[in-house]
Amino acid sequence: MPVSPQRASERQTRLAEVFLMLIDEPAHPLGNSLNPDEVPTDRGLYAISLKNAGPGEYVHAGLAKAGGPRRRIWD
Repeated sequence: MPVSPQRASERQTRLAEVFLMLIDEPAHPLGNSLNPDEVPTDRGLYAISLKNAGPGEYVHAGLAKAGGPRRRIWD
């Protein structure tokens, strides 16, 4: 089903808002001695990269629902 120009514009605006929220979030390093309390529990987007990865180089990205990334990582 085609998307109307108005709906496409609304979606583009929302995606831009989500993108800005994502890049404003601080990094949460995951090391060998990872403690579950260090991983956020808020719902939202997350991206996992290698320690020495360049900007925008991710090994996984996803949407964490109830329990946030902590639940995704520890489950």
